[in-house]
Amino acid sequence: MFEEDKVSHLMKGVNESLFQVLLTRDVQTSGDLTRWCLYIEEMKQKRLRSCKFERLPNVVPLTANDEVTNLMSLIRQVVREEMQHVFSQPLNIKQLELQSIEAIIKDEVDRSLATITSQPITATQQFLSSAQRLILKTPRDQ
Repeated sequence: MFEEDKVSHLMKGVNESLFQVLLTRDVQTSGDLTRWCLYIEEMKQKRLRSCKFERLPNVVPLTANDEVTNLMSLIRQVVREEMQHVFSQPLNIKQLELQSIEAIIKDEVDRSLATITSQPITATQQFLSSAQRLILKTPRDQ
């Protein structure tokens, strides 16, 4: 096997970052390729050792918290807890309050529909809807 064929065959198994570095070098023989690979590996090891960072004693690594891996998970968890808290409590809405809420919603829907259809609400209609709300709020049936 010719030396050029050996080099091209060896280059097929080299990872991408090493391949990019070796493209800029003059690699003619398999010995040159081996020397450059060893040199680059040695430089990587020196670089990695020199960048060692001592963790401060009061800092907890983020990976130590398995339950919440990122902000989105935290938000989802908090919302779920709040929704469970809200829905676990029984709703104590009295019938009169419910009717009053229904009247308010009906009034708002009527107003919205009136603006869409360009039919203005007359003063009489406003008075009647307000009076109906007051009637519903008075405790006559108690």
